[in-house]
This record gives sequence, C-alpha cells and structure tokens, in this order.
Amino acid sequence: MKLFLGIDPGLTGGLAYLPGNNASVLKYTSENNPPIISRGIFKSPNGAFCSSGFASSLTYEPMPLVNGAIEARAVAETIRRVTRDYLNVKAFVEKTQAAPGQGVTSMHSFGIGAGIILGVLAALDIPTELVVPSVWTRVMHRGSQGATPKERSRETALRLFPGHTFLATSRSRKPHEGIIDAVLIAEYGRRLTMGRDHGRVSEK
Repeated sequence: MKLFLGIDPGLTGGLAYLPGNNASVLKYTSENNPPIISRGIFKSPNGAFCSSGFASSLTYEPMPLVNGAIEARAVAETIRRVTRDYLNVKAFVEKTQAAPGQGVTSMHSFGIGAGIILGVLAALDIPTELVVPSVWTRVMHRGSQGATPKERSRETALRLFPGHTFLATSRSRKPHEGIIDAVLIAEYGRRLTMGRDHGRVSEK
C-alpha cells in the first residue's frame, strides 16, 4: 500500500499520513495522549497500529518541536514511527517562500526548519516533491466558499474527511491550521500521483 506524507514545514506546521486506501477513519493527536478510537481501529501510545495491522486511515500530528525549534532527531523519529511498515512512501512538502510582511529573521528560521525536514526525508530515503502553495491551494480549494485561504482550507478538509476534528491535542479547542494544510497537501499529492499513474496530471 502506498503512503502519502504531507508536510507543512513551519514551526506551527504539521504532518499528515494518508494511505492510498483511506476508507476507514482514525484520528491521532500525539504520542503523549490517549488513543482516539474510531471504527474499531486505534493507535496505541507506543505508536503501534492495532486491529487490522497497517493503518488504512488518515493520521496527523503537529510539527514536533524541541525547545521551540524543529529538531532533526524528533522529526525523524516521528516520521519513522508511522512510515516504517510501508515499502512505498512519497512525501509532499510545501515549498518555502516569503509571505507578505514576513521579516528576514522569521524567513531565515523558516528556511532552516524546512531544510532540516528535507534532510530527514533524504536520510530516511523517502522520495520527496516540493509543492508550491498557490498551486496546491488552487486545486484543493475548488468549490470552497470561505472568505480567506485559511477558511477555505478548513472547509475543504472538513468536507473531504468528515468526522475529523484536526485538533493538535485532546485539549485543543479549534482545528490546527498546520495540520489542516498538511492533510490537504497529502491529499493533493495523492491526487497528483494517481493522475500521473493513469496518464492524467491535474496540477492546474
């Protein structure tokens, strides 16, 4: 089974893991929280998938940080824990670019974090493709009526994956924007890959 890994590489970003067959539903927050059970499939705190073995569901989590920064070992352990049982993994990472009003220091830190993530993926031998924000959002936001890009992303994610809350932890009160973006990037990657496999490429 192919696993699509979507990554929003910012400090407030997230990681999403979407198998090619996402028929069942699994909501996962973090290793330090109790498992969230849905349709008889759950992930235990030690990271082991239970019930039917391979995870056949969407899983996600916020970007792992150490002392407020993206740290290579933490990212590697997080990704390896979920991807280790898959022989076919493809990562899609949002391409870093300056945002309006973003300072030089902030952009520099963002670039360092993205570089760490790309280095980890290379070390884990996971094929990786960079996706431009304006491209994946144009595809994934089709049909959404939200007034802002963030609202359109939230609306799209809730429509595509009903039953998911996209919370960072069990104590969170609102969906995590980085997780939502990571989920949509993973779904964009899945659609792009499937289109390529069938001679159709829908990047526009």
